[in-house]
Amino acid sequence: MKEPSVRNHIYRYYHCTHRSKDIECHQGVIREEDLQAQLDELLGKYEISPQLYEWGMKALKEIADNEASDRNSIQDMQARTIKETQDTLDNLLDLVARGIITAEQYKQKSAEIEARLAKLQEGQMETSKRV
Repeated sequence: MKEPSVRNHIYRYYHCTHRSKDIECHQGVIREEDLQAQLDELLGKYEISPQLYEWGMKALKEIADNEASDRNSIQDMQARTIKETQDTLDNLLDLVARGIITAEQYKQKSAEIEARLAKLQEGQMETSKRV
């Protein structure tokens, strides 16, 4: 026997929030599809000149290039900081091996450095996700 299929439908409605006390609104709710159709119709009445289009595309490319450059700088800085922190942890181990600091001092200091390293790595992961 075949089981009935379950279908989920999502209905979205928009309405005035009445945030502006200066404007009196008597509009009811509107379905998302109807709102989209109204926006398409309204925007379809306008045309962008080729010069404006070219200027806009050039500006967007410049913004994207700047963001990429900034992102690369941030990622490079994060990688350097992580490496320096890891090197500090390695040097700390060397100090204990040479008897310059005690094992207890190593435990205390390494816990602080490892916590900092974990935070840095978490920040690096967040940056990667945003990319």
